[in-house]
Amino acid sequence: MKYLGTVLLIIVSVSGLYSQDKFFRPTYVFEGYIQSQKKLDINLNFLVLLDSTMVGSYYYKPKSGSLKLVGHLMTDNKFELVERDSKERITGYFKGQLSNNNETAEGKWISGDKSKEHSFFIKQIHGNSYWDYKRNLEA
Repeated sequence: MKYLGTVLLIIVSVSGLYSQDKFFRPTYVFEGYIQSQKKLDINLNFLVLLDSTMVGSYYYKPKSGSLKLVGHLMTDNKFELVERDSKERITGYFKGQLSNNNETAEGKWISGDKSKEHSFFIKQIHGNSYWDYKRNLEA
């Protein structure tokens, strides 16, 4: 009986290692710009959870810190993200469309008070995400 319990514990532990992909979703790292009077370079990172919730952060001046992003990815690859500062104030919105292969995204950035609207374009940077790191370990 002791032996059977030990075997079951090992099987559950090992299967847990190989089932992590069911709980962890790909992270994406993008670089691009928001187009206002001039191009504002941005770096955007996000994770898509199993329920299609998107969470992440982005920055346009690394020394100024990151802004939080939370939103939702729809089945047609459209997304809406709310941008918040460290005091949880809404500072802007990203409304866009991911390409089918998740390589690019574009859309509109809207200021928190909705008085300004600018287009944005971002392109995925490979090798910088958790998913890329995991794939490299498996190779």
